[in-house]
Amino acid sequence: MMCHVIDCIERNPLINGIGISQKMNITKGGISKISSRLLKKKLIQIYRREGNKKEIFYSLTPLGREVFLVHEKLHEKLYQKADLFLDGFTDEELKKIIEFISGLSEII
Repeated sequence: MMCHVIDCIERNPLINGIGISQKMNITKGGISKISSRLLKKKLIQIYRREGNKKEIFYSLTPLGREVFLVHEKLHEKLYQKADLFLDGFTDEELKKIIEFISGLSEII
């Protein structure tokens, strides 16, 4: 989850806790806990905009940026593996799989 918060911060400049919470569909309290951990690990930093002393925004530290890049590479590898896996199915089989997952998702 911490890596996904790092990803969210990197992809959304000028983001605060509420913004992360909304984008990731996580409670503000959850984001607060995660951001505290990331701050302790020196992966993110807090800043305030000029003229707004109240609102806290987040950005990545250089170490946080490295974690972001590694996380991004892992996702790329996963997508490549998923593409190779899906290439083994015909279009008709994929349609049936999507139909099955959609139906199951509606039930759940």
